[in-house]
Amino acid sequence: MNPEILKDAITKLVENLFLRDLSKEDYDLSFHPNFKEQPVVYLEVDVDLERINSEHPKYDSEYTNIVFDMEQIGEKLRKYLGMPYPQLHIYTTPNYTNEDYTWGEIDFVKDSIKKHLLDKGYSREDVNNLSIWVDLYKSEGDSPWVRLEVGSEMTPTGEQIGEIENATYEAIEKTKYLKGLTYDEIEFWFDY
Repeated sequence: MNPEILKDAITKLVENLFLRDLSKEDYDLSFHPNFKEQPVVYLEVDVDLERINSEHPKYDSEYTNIVFDMEQIGEKLRKYLGMPYPQLHIYTTPNYTNEDYTWGEIDFVKDSIKKHLLDKGYSREDVNNLSIWVDLYKSEGDSPWVRLEVGSEMTPTGEQIGEIENATYEAIEKTKYLKGLTYDEIEFWFDY
């Protein structure tokens, strides 16, 4: 197939079928500079964290379905075009936006864990030595997803791990936006 016709077909399928409900500003579709010799497609989709968070006022279920289905675009494109994987490579990548609203809540969770440990009788030195951290992890692969990660630079005792986990769940329940996270979307990192 003529490379220019193929690029045009790919563009039309992406714009009019797969991402028709997104603004063209929400994604970037590009092709390998030597597309004729290397048929590679790059699709970067903006994933607005406010619009995919069911606790946020800007939550949009239709938008959420579109961005979570982006991992299937490559397979569907190849199917529509009748081109198997080795003949056409498609790389989709999420580009996360609007994450600033989470940072205050992440700091709250971290501070709550430390306060909880102090309230349980651990010394300030022990709590500081644990070097507890909390972060919002965003996937970099075909499928967009986020999770809250909680960990410690030092190896906590089994009892401390239990207290950190309990304090994390309690703190998340008190937040406005993070409370929508499920247990699968919270990961603990100890002894890594």
